[in-house]
Amino acid sequence: MLIRFGSGFPWPINLLHRFDIIPNTHFISTQPIDQTNLPYRFPPVVRQTIASPLRLFAQTDMVLGPHGTAVWIDSHTEDQFGHAEQGQRLAARMTAGVLESSFTGDAGEEDDEDEEQEISDSIATTMAASVMSWNEVDSWVKLAMDEEEGKIALGDREGGITLLSYV
Repeated sequence: MLIRFGSGFPWPINLLHRFDIIPNTHFISTQPIDQTNLPYRFPPVVRQTIASPLRLFAQTDMVLGPHGTAVWIDSHTEDQFGHAEQGQRLAARMTAGVLESSFTGDAGEEDDEDEEQEISDSIATTMAASVMSWNEVDSWVKLAMDEEEGKIALGDREGGITLLSYV
C-alpha cells in the first residue's frame, strides 16, 4: 500500500509511505469474517518512507505495482530547472516486497512471538528515487503502470497521453 497523507494545513505532505498488510496466520477461511477472524492483521506495518516534495497546489499521482515498483509524480525539479515555479518529476523506486508468509487458511502452527519479532525488526527507511522523466510545466495529472510489461502512461490536463518504457 502506498500512501501520501493529507493535512488540515494548506501545504502538502512531502513524504510517501509504503505499508505492508500482513496476512493473519490464524484466519480460518471456512468461517465467516468477523472481528475475531480477520484475513489480515491490523494495523498495517510501515516499511519505507520516500521523499516526494510538492509545491503548493501541485498535481500529484502515484501507483504501486504488484511486484513492488512505486512510481509517482511530484514537484522535485530543482536538479533540472533550478528553483522554478513550475515543473514535475516522474520518479520511481523498487520497494521491498511483501513479507513472505505461508497463508494456509487454517489456524496455523506459527509462533506469534517469532512473527512479532519479524515484523518489528523491519525498519522504515527513506531512500533515493530514480528520476524517469521531467516536465517543465505542471500538466501531468494521471499516472498508470503495467509493471510486468515495463510501461508507464502519463495523462496530461489537455487529454494527451505519453507512453514510456522501462526495464
